[in-house]
Amino acid sequence: MPTKELSRSPAVEDYSKAIFSLESRGDAPVSTNALAERLGITPGSVSAMLKKLGELGLTTHVPYRGVRLTPDGRRVALEVIRHHRLIESFLADALGMPWDRVHAEAEVLEHVCQRTFNTLLLLLASTIGVTVTPWMIFFQQSASADKGMTPSDVKHGRYDTAAGAVLAAIFGIGALIAGAALLTHNGSGIQGFAGAGFPEALKHVAGSAVGTVFALGLIEAGAVAILTISASTAYAAGECVGVSHSFNSSPRNAGVFYAANAGIALLVAAVILIPGAPLLSIALNANVLATVLLPVSLVFMVMLANDRGLMGAWANKRSTNVIGIGVIAFVGLCGAAYGIDSFLQTIHLIGS
Repeated sequence: MPTKELSRSPAVEDYSKAIFSLESRGDAPVSTNALAERLGITPGSVSAMLKKLGELGLTTHVPYRGVRLTPDGRRVALEVIRHHRLIESFLADALGMPWDRVHAEAEVLEHVCQRTFNTLLLLLASTIGVTVTPWMIFFQQSASADKGMTPSDVKHGRYDTAAGAVLAAIFGIGALIAGAALLTHNGSGIQGFAGAGFPEALKHVAGSAVGTVFALGLIEAGAVAILTISASTAYAAGECVGVSHSFNSSPRNAGVFYAANAGIALLVAAVILIPGAPLLSIALNANVLATVLLPVSLVFMVMLANDRGLMGAWANKRSTNVIGIGVIAFVGLCGAAYGIDSFLQTIHLIGS
């Protein structure tokens, strides 16, 4: 399962490896105190992590004695140990790194090797879904109609769209560079970057100002997302019911429109406030769903853009159609690849 795979943070893998090592010394379960001594942390921290390992199905609890690794837990530990030894050999033999340094480097790099091809497809599909979203297409068209834009505004609208695409790409590249910087400073896995984890980790590497600016960027992005998602839903609800759906109308005259706007925002807030809710998994899978639905929306958009009776002089040119069809094919291929790979894993035709 993708969620389970993503939950394999470096901490989970380190604990599994430590339990395996202690189990190898004898046949007795591993106690909390022994594990705390092995990892150099407090027993209280160990107890909290052991609870998570149990929820992931990696350990079983033996009352009053400690924990044992399950078959899944042993598989995780052996994978980490195998990758650790391979990385040590590569660093020493291929790169000529002194043996007294390879262990510390392998401790960091061993966690990078754990991600499966299915996880890569999940993250690729999710990134596409959050970047080229179906609801953003609907919001943009509805907002254009709501503002009363005319054909004379199309040129400037294209400039605006191009500028937004370039800025989004720049900020996305910046986020990737920040993540790469954290990797070489004992950065956590993807699970650890949920919520405030990323800017907090970045603060320790690049300073308080950088972490604060990044956190403000996340807040701004979240605010824009909730405004556009709730508005696109409200526009759709108003059109389906056949009532007023415009920000130019008063709440009394467009009750359904404003109620849908507020309702979606409250629903999202309620989900976020659920204790222990798997927010990262929810976000990733919602974005994957957007990727799956996206090709249909894009096909209709290209068909409308080629309607000369509707678009007039602004109808798509041949070169624009080639680019559009290429984007649709790429998005469809990414969504289909993740779906097919996940299905084949579910029926055990291929391994994870």
